[in-house]
Amino acid sequence: MTIMATRPRAGWYEDQEEKDNDLGPMPDETEVHQLVRHLVAVGDGRARTAGRRVRRTYAEMVPGAYDRQPILRMTRAVITFEASRECSSCHGEGGRMEDTSSDGVIRRTWVTCSSCWGTGVK
Repeated sequence: MTIMATRPRAGWYEDQEEKDNDLGPMPDETEVHQLVRHLVAVGDGRARTAGRRVRRTYAEMVPGAYDRQPILRMTRAVITFEASRECSSCHGEGGRMEDTSSDGVIRRTWVTCSSCWGTGVK
């Protein structure tokens, strides 16, 4: 009986590596991030040119699709109703818009009044 030596064969990992090499060079992760940053900058520029602001939050991108649920507070305190008086710090607004623009990017954020905690009532 004669034993024939089998030809050496690459394993599964080597086969997959060969298929991957046949696809050619893939983009580096930093190249993908640079591309996304470039697309964001182009979109921001187009929105600014049109006089609009770019939508960044899910609620801004899909209006009406995301509504916050009201907060349920369980309390045993006796609730008394008084005539509401306007907060003297925010004049009943509950806070103010703060502009923190820099490098041509416009950022407006809502700052809650620290005196009335955003209720607008003293």
